[in-house]
Amino acid sequence: CCLFFVVLYHAIFCFLSVFFFFFQAEDGIRDAQESRGLGDVYKRQVSTQSTGDPGRNEMKFALLQIVAATAAVVMMFAADVNAFVIRAPFAGSGLVFNNTKCPSFEELRSPNVVANFSLHRDLPGLYYELALHDITQYPLCPSKPRCITSNKTIRQHADGTEYVHDQWGLNCFGHAYPETLLFNVTSHVGYLRGYVPPSAVPFLPKKEVEKTIFPDTIIDFKPGPDGWVLEFQCVENKLLFDRVLFVGINFYSKTRSEKAYQEMLAAGTARGIDFYWKQGLGLTRVNQTDCKYV
Repeated sequence: CCLFFVVLYHAIFCFLSVFFFFFQAEDGIRDAQESRGLGDVYKRQVSTQSTGDPGRNEMKFALLQIVAATAAVVMMFAADVNAFVIRAPFAGSGLVFNNTKCPSFEELRSPNVVANFSLHRDLPGLYYELALHDITQYPLCPSKPRCITSNKTIRQHADGTEYVHDQWGLNCFGHAYPETLLFNVTSHVGYLRGYVPPSAVPFLPKKEVEKTIFPDTIIDFKPGPDGWVLEFQCVENKLLFDRVLFVGINFYSKTRSEKAYQEMLAAGTARGIDFYWKQGLGLTRVNQTDCKYV
């Protein structure tokens, strides 16, 4: 009985917190102060470019999102009610990752990223997502999302400031849901500040989402035509208690090989972020077979 009420309390608390962050925004994009935003929560907004009646499809998918998000929170806490008091040593450094505060990009980036990563040389290209730890993809898509891609290019704003243009998309229940994601380049290697242009999600204030900034850190990478990037997002909840509310981990590879997945898995473990993907719903492999990419 007590366990049930603990789980129920956390589920309601986090569900309301998600909606609080959805409607909390910062003024400006390129000049706003850094916030620990929702990361891939904002990255995974669906588009109206699905088949059938757009309004009806949007409503169905929005309701499905709400139900799935609630189920996801309950499943996470049912799996580990004590998740927020866990502590784990960061691999080989003496630092500690926990579920109270998000790690900084300095803690997350590998020495390989700091010393060798080149935005123009190493980031652009078409990527296949091979695995994820991200409740805004699964179970937000209860059937498990398929055929997830990320096509990254470097572009410039009108004032000459560079940014990463990411044409992202997934397939859920046989429908393609593409979304455009934008990431402002920072002076820190491997650290970007992302935002979403006006979203097509029903009931979500388009301009508010447009002004919301979230961090994106490249944990490690491999250059070349068989290259990959391992990305990490984290958001803290400051409403009542300090705690990590959301973590997104994305395995992006230019090939669909098992070798690439295993390399990213080893890279993430070496940086200690397996501490996060071993919690809740764990790590989900993405089916990249029989895909019609958009």
